Amino acid sequence: METTTNGVLNLEQLTKPFTADLIHQRKGRFGQTLDYIGSHHVIERLNEALQGHWSFKILDREIMQDEVIVLGELTAHGISHQQFGTSSVTRTKEDKTIVSIGDDLKAAASDCLKKCSTQFGVGLHLYGLDAKPNGNGNGHVSNNGNGNATPQVNDSKISNDQIAKIFQVAKLKGMPQSELLKKVRQMFGRSVSGLTTDEADDLIGLLERQSL
Repeated sequence: METTTNGVLNLEQLTKPFTADLIHQRKGRFGQTLDYIGSHHVIERLNEALQGHWSFKILDREIMQDEVIVLGELTAHGISHQQFGTSSVTRTKEDKTIVSIGDDLKAAASDCLKKCSTQFGVGLHLYGLDAKPNGNGNGHVSNNGNGNATPQVNDSKISNDQIAKIFQVAKLKGMPQSELLKKVRQMFGRSVSGLTTDEADDLIGLLERQSL
């Protein structure tokens, strides 16, 4: 399949596994070791596979005490995917003053771009997943069944779909993001991105019933 300006995505090139020398490791929120790719390599892959016919923009942002969250959208050949990206607020060790919110927002934007790109199949092999064409230019995600998936993703961690649902329902109910994030911290003692799937479901239910 070739990438052309008529809207056909080169899924084979988008989902091509990254070589081992480009893969790095970091500690995840739940203690597991996660494999990741630098954002510049993701950009190179998008440029290579889409021949420059793609765009990325930040739609919204939220700055909290310990974390920044951005909502971004990646578009290629008429197909758009939205995801949230996050980054911790960096503080000095001495007096805990904020170092640079701008840099934290850039890190969150990079995280968001990488998450959006997975919707097009980029880097899915890091999660033990393959992408197969489903006839509409998107990738259909399926487990590859090789038993060696990395990273070991904790099923209890909130999903991007749940995060999007939380903000969507809150908006429909007329609740400002700042108020939503404040209530989540009051109820659960952490940010939205730190919730478990069960907590996220409970929160969505409360929002839908306007019980917050």
